[in-house]
Amino acid sequence: MQQRHNCDRLLTRGHAVKNYTLMSCRLSVILPAFNEEVSLERTIRSCVQFLRTQEIPAEVIIVDDGSMDRTGVIAGALSRECPMVRVLNHPCNRGYGVALRTGFEAAVGEAVLFMDADGQFDITDLTVMLKELETCDIVSGARLQRNDSMLRLVASRSYNAISRLVLPITTVDVNCAFKLMRREVLAGLHLRSCGFGLAAELIAKAEHQHLRIKVFPVQHHPLLGGRSTVSMRSILPALRELWNIRRGLREVTPLFPSHIPPCAVSSSQHSLK
Repeated sequence: MQQRHNCDRLLTRGHAVKNYTLMSCRLSVILPAFNEEVSLERTIRSCVQFLRTQEIPAEVIIVDDGSMDRTGVIAGALSRECPMVRVLNHPCNRGYGVALRTGFEAAVGEAVLFMDADGQFDITDLTVMLKELETCDIVSGARLQRNDSMLRLVASRSYNAISRLVLPITTVDVNCAFKLMRREVLAGLHLRSCGFGLAAELIAKAEHQHLRIKVFPVQHHPLLGGRSTVSMRSILPALRELWNIRRGLREVTPLFPSHIPPCAVSSSQHSLK
């Protein structure tokens, strides 16, 4: 029998919900995937196993962004085997940011986690991050010990440095693709980026709204296989995105309590089956 309770207090601008039992709320895990046939199955299976073991009612959403390899086939097979796995398909490659936005729009969880499908992040970090989210609005991962090639390290660090120059942000490792947040927060951010700038846009608009962000150190593993789509050639398009984000900060709608419905908490675990 399901028991549903309202949160004791709604989210207010710059403050976190009190007594928000996240372990009993539904979670959406979003993984954008482009040509991830090497790592996708292992990544998804580790997510599903962790969520079941921890008894977290959840859905896992794979967004296949027009992959040209077997990513779509593997994702489809996983969704048929695991009821908690959903697959959304783009007919062509539309970009990392668009893939994430597709996942955000489809998510039904009270909390939303997005992570890459390349196997570099560890889903077990979610245990502590969920606890951290009880006292903030966004938990942003930070890779303190990165396992990347030198070229990717230079590209990423350059992007992080430029982001902090172009945008009024203080959060470190802004482009870390392991972030947990409340779904209602996303609705007030009006994310528009199509490429890798979406993570920076999310943080910039959240800081602009004075939302409460915690930075959490996350594990980072070597790439399981395949080729990274991040390179020095990504910098110029990213710069254009950052400038557009800066211009768009004026358009962010403040997040007031009236915009946010009560959090329905369920004690049922049936969604794990």
